[in-house]
Amino acid sequence: MIYFGFFKGTKWNGNEDFESYKNIHNTIDKKDILAYLKQLPLSAASPMTVRDMFSGEMIKEAGIYEDGDFAFPTDFLHYYENYDIGIPLKYEAYLLTKPQFSKYIAKNKKTDFIHHLIDLGHDATFVYNSKKCGIFSKVENYKFSFNLCYGDQTKEYGDLELETVMSDPFFDGQSLNELLDILSIDYT
Repeated sequence: MIYFGFFKGTKWNGNEDFESYKNIHNTIDKKDILAYLKQLPLSAASPMTVRDMFSGEMIKEAGIYEDGDFAFPTDFLHYYENYDIGIPLKYEAYLLTKPQFSKYIAKNKKTDFIHHLIDLGHDATFVYNSKKCGIFSKVENYKFSFNLCYGDQTKEYGDLELETVMSDPFFDGQSLNELLDILSIDYT
């Protein structure tokens, strides 16, 4: 099971930093993600009272949602709806396997890229500035690590969100986010 949204400072005694979720930028529209999350059945209810860690407002119910291999607390839905945060990219890649989100795969090269890397487990290779390049992933205990290659240069990324890796200007001052639309990518 992959757990997310268990923030520090909440009753769940989580270890995730809320601020890091502000740096996640999803491809799927937030309103579509919210509609999907709101229809999920509650997997486990909790008798505890949960309050918004910023406003002190009482959150409607406490419990856990499970979706595939992912689990998150009910208050994550509250924070996602009321604050400017994203969902983890691994969870977004999972959502892209659902029929209601298929329209996003065809529309966006970044979403397609993430789908290949995270969901299908592919590596991506391409040529940029006449140099062979690539992004290679490894998964251990549900945690991704990535290696970027640009000619004879390589850079290793431990347990980081893919968005962090894609934002690094590793390719001669350019990031994957900046280059995706001009690259011809091979997936293996």
